[in-house]
Amino acid sequence: MTALARLPFVHRLLASALAGCLALSAVPARAAESAPAEATPAESAKAPATVSGTVALLRFDGPSAASDMRSGLKDALSAAGFTVKSVALDAKGAAKKAKCRGGEMDEACLERLGKWLNKSSKTAADFVVFGGVVPGEPAPKARIVLYDVGQGKTVQVVEGVLDGDDLILPIVMPKAAAAALAHHLVPPVPTPEEEKILATLDEPEKTAEEIEAEKRKIAEAEAQAGQVGAGDVDVSGIRYDLKADFKDYCRNGPRKKRASRDEDIDPRPSCKMGPFWGYWQPRAWAFLTLTAAGLVTTGVMYGLALGARKPYKDALSAVQDYEAMVGGDPSRNPNLACSGGTCYQDLALEVAKNGARMRKFALGGDVALGVTVLLAGVLGIIIYQDRKYARDKLTEEKRLRALSGVRVAPALGKGFAGGMLGFRF
Repeated sequence: MTALARLPFVHRLLASALAGCLALSAVPARAAESAPAEATPAESAKAPATVSGTVALLRFDGPSAASDMRSGLKDALSAAGFTVKSVALDAKGAAKKAKCRGGEMDEACLERLGKWLNKSSKTAADFVVFGGVVPGEPAPKARIVLYDVGQGKTVQVVEGVLDGDDLILPIVMPKAAAAALAHHLVPPVPTPEEEKILATLDEPEKTAEEIEAEKRKIAEAEAQAGQVGAGDVDVSGIRYDLKADFKDYCRNGPRKKRASRDEDIDPRPSCKMGPFWGYWQPRAWAFLTLTAAGLVTTGVMYGLALGARKPYKDALSAVQDYEAMVGGDPSRNPNLACSGGTCYQDLALEVAKNGARMRKFALGGDVALGVTVLLAGVLGIIIYQDRKYARDKLTEEKRLRALSGVRVAPALGKGFAGGMLGFRF
């Protein structure tokens, strides 16, 4: 009886021990299930970056609306994750403290202000924000400036017009400025849905019929474009302008030498000579030299004739004085031929000699003048021919350049499919 009574107790003891072992073995499994898994490096890289940093918020200039906007901006910056330090200075006061030239809050002054603020742990900041409300017509204008001290540049300037009936802008503008500064640190990442929408903005999704119709139009346009060539281009209207096209076609070095007499002369003008003298060919310079020599010869001959005129006048005056002295014309009265050792024949011979000399120089001047005029006329013709030759030859070159730059491409449009032809000249 005793054994029978103890047997159920042993069974119960074994059952309790087995249940306890099973319970203990299940605890780690449940703990493993309930404990969060450690993030992998890839998942850590995908974790969104947080916005942080210290903002030195200056006092805003202007009426009570400026103070309200500054309070809204302070709350918006704090909500975005920034630590805001209120600075008891407005923009002009801060510029004065930073010893900025002219007292203007420009980029150089902001750089000095950032260094001045960072000298003290109480005012040290990563960003400087200032602004204000300026009265104006028809409504006041609000302005908020965001400056990055570390990068030394203005992040953004938020501006707006505060209409008295507008209750939205005074709320939205501080939030927009805080969002701009936050996005400067952590650019917003579009969601997959937003990326899909952005991908379809430039090129909306098309149906199979639209894609097939577009392919057919492209094939037709390519076929028509292949039929268009440079031979279809009318270049008759392209002409070389001696002044307008001078810089594009002139040469800096010497003229290209001809390999033979049958080869055309290089028509390109000289850049350093300008659009008038640059087109002259060597023969023009030769005739210019001859013309200049003719002008010099003409001047010399007329000068000599003018110089010989005085002796002629003196000799003629001596004959007239002799006739007055003898009281008659010795050429008609032989008795008056000589008087006091002076003879009329000698005086008349001197007049004839000086007169012949003067006329000889004057005639030489007339001949030199005629030759000079002739040479100048030939020079004018040569200049005209050289410029015409250059215009004709360079017109051909300009047309060849235009044809070498011909571009043919298929063109598609609403209700249109074909080729597009373009060229430069």
